[in-house]
Amino acid sequence: MRLILVVLCFMFLIPLNASRFRGEVPQKYAYENLQEALLSEKNLIQRDRSRFKGDYILMSEYGVSKNFLTDILGITPYRSNYVLPANYALNHRQRQNRTEAKFQLSFKAPLVRQIAGQPLLINNKPITLYLTYTQRSFWQIYDQEGSRPFRESNYQPEVLFLYDIDFNLANFGYLESLGISYMHESNGGGLENSRSWDRIVGSLVYSYETFRLETRFWWRIRERSKQYPLDVHGDDNPDILQYTGNAEAYLSYQFNRHLFSVHFGGSMKHKRGFGSFDYAFLLGNSVYLLVQYYSGYKESLIDYNRSVERLGIGLKLSR
Repeated sequence: MRLILVVLCFMFLIPLNASRFRGEVPQKYAYENLQEALLSEKNLIQRDRSRFKGDYILMSEYGVSKNFLTDILGITPYRSNYVLPANYALNHRQRQNRTEAKFQLSFKAPLVRQIAGQPLLINNKPITLYLTYTQRSFWQIYDQEGSRPFRESNYQPEVLFLYDIDFNLANFGYLESLGISYMHESNGGGLENSRSWDRIVGSLVYSYETFRLETRFWWRIRERSKQYPLDVHGDDNPDILQYTGNAEAYLSYQFNRHLFSVHFGGSMKHKRGFGSFDYAFLLGNSVYLLVQYYSGYKESLIDYNRSVERLGIGLKLSR
């Protein structure tokens, strides 16, 4: 009984003391608290808007989702993360099963944000050096007789300078960011199955409400020609630009729970290209049901010079 009385007294004393303290707070401190609250709200709005940018800060309908990777290490999704348990080949190659699994993992981590304790800024807008990694794999999981091999995996590390310009174009949206990077991509194959190339890539991101456009342009770093067919130091794919071109674009539009995405590029000179269309339906907590259609070249390095057509279904884990 004595404990209950103590608790009740404590509950009544706290509001009384708090109201007394609020009455004694100078006006300038109240103004500073208001300024901090407004700034915090502005930052939250900017973080929410970055869901349609390249940052993809993990959020939900109920608030910000915090975890060790994002809040401590700064690791966030980069390109789309998805898994397609069923990816069906519409133009079948006889030595493979028509249906395989396809998945992509992609994330980025900040390497440098400041020097000597000072943030890297241009016109009060941050510049960040990122290390990114993207992996796309094709798994013949239904080929039981062949021991379910991975048909192809492409590994794409990248060193990226990203300038968050966040330039307001009045009623015409935002110029979100400018980037320049060094990108390596290879498949880890041996001898005649080896494919690789290195590029300097420039990127620009524009957004308007829930519409987002990213364009990327690249210059390939040339390699010497092979001295003989199995020369491991020579160029594995000297004609790759004839199929990929020097540019690509990503477009996405979100309407309520529906997310529509298009990715396309190619070489106009050689009349070759590629395109994909994704439809994703938000299930909750940044998880989407995904349907993906791909047609053309460049789906994987091993097939960079072969036109493929595939239809897949699965889950998308980040935009």
